[in-house]
Amino acid sequence: MAHRLENRAGFRLRIIREQMGLSREAFAEMLQISTRYLANIESGAKSMSAALIARCCRTLHISADYLMLGREPLTKPELAIEMLSHLEPAFQNMACDLLTTYTLAVGQAKQEAADVSDTDESE
Repeated sequence: MAHRLENRAGFRLRIIREQMGLSREAFAEMLQISTRYLANIESGAKSMSAALIARCCRTLHISADYLMLGREPLTKPELAIEMLSHLEPAFQNMACDLLTTYTLAVGQAKQEAADVSDTDESE
C-alpha cells in the first residue's frame, strides 16, 4: 500500500507542478534535488522523505494531506491563513496590516464606482 500511496503522491505532485507552470528542472532546483530524482518521484519509482514532502508542500502551498492522501486542496481563504501561520509574528502583523489596507481600498473603490454610476444614471 505504501508504494501505491507514494505513486499517487508523485502523480499529484506532477499535476500541481504543471498547473503552476513549473518545468521539472525549475521545480527540482527549488526543492534542491536532481531533475532525475524528481522524475522518479513523479513516476512513483522513488519515495520522498518527510523533509522533502515538507519542502514540496511549502513550495507549492499545499497541505501534506492533499499531497499524500489526495484530500482536497485548501480554499483561497484557508490557503491565506495557512501561509500567514508560517510567518514570524512580526511579519504576520505586517501581512494583516497590508490585507486591512487592501480591503479598505477595494471597498472605497467600489463605493466610488457606485457613486459614479449613480451620477451617470441621474443625468
